[in-house]
Amino acid sequence: MRLFRQHVGIPLLLLFLMLLDGQISTLIASFLPIRFHLVCHLVLIFLLFISVEVSDVAAFTIFLVIGILYDAYYFHVIGIATLLLPLLSVLVNK
Repeated sequence: MRLFRQHVGIPLLLLFLMLLDGQISTLIASFLPIRFHLVCHLVLIFLLFISVEVSDVAAFTIFLVIGILYDAYYFHVIGIATLLLPLLSVLVNK
């Protein structure tokens, strides 16, 4: 059960949180004036919590995939999240 939770459940939950994160941020931004743009960082917070739960290689792989998906979905360019999220996993694990 633990293997299923780590290798299937956590990535699916992260994908769901990534989509929910954007919707919450858009909802918050719609209530605020144009000058303010608050961002909900559910994905980042959850990534930090799961980084101690899974192995180093699995965490690096999950962070890399979520970074690619995050960049492609929100920024339409592969770039900063693809680089920073795996580096964050290495930093947290060390």
